[in-house]
Amino acid sequence: MYKRAFIFPLVLAALVSACKPAPAEPPEAAVAAEDTAAVPAPVEPAVALGEHDVMFELGFSEYAAMRLAELGETVTVSGMYFGTPVPAVAEAMTEADGPVYVIGKFETTINPVDQTITISGAGIDAAKLANLEGAPKLNVNVFTSRTKHPDNLIDCTLIDGDVSELRAKPPATLCEMLDAN
Repeated sequence: MYKRAFIFPLVLAALVSACKPAPAEPPEAAVAAEDTAAVPAPVEPAVALGEHDVMFELGFSEYAAMRLAELGETVTVSGMYFGTPVPAVAEAMTEADGPVYVIGKFETTINPVDQTITISGAGIDAAKLANLEGAPKLNVNVFTSRTKHPDNLIDCTLIDGDVSELRAKPPATLCEMLDAN
């Protein structure tokens, strides 16, 4: 009995000492190398989408999320619905209208964390939509909001295509820091 009482604490001490945490990676090594995080997989919407709403997964590399959080910078997601106008409308367009027939816009400011974004088609002008030749298209850009730094600091995968195709196969985009190289 005495041997067991003496050996048990020794075995327990050996097991506990073997459970030391791994040494931490130096902070400069973590910051120096841009990670290669995978773009998150699209998810099914929890609520019904509007007729022209498009959902996508937005991801940030570990380095981008860390740097933007350190800076306190937010991110802007900007969507533009557009298309080819019918000939009568195209002829009436002026230089002031610009080179693209815009039928609606969407913009929101978010924190730089991985998340699902829904671009709302609620702002589409119904009269302009009726004047489209073909299906509406959507272009989405993601960039830093420039609240803490005067320049855009991230590079994100572009989303651009027919609304029906983007809805059928929800895209995913990944943002990385421009200074990661």
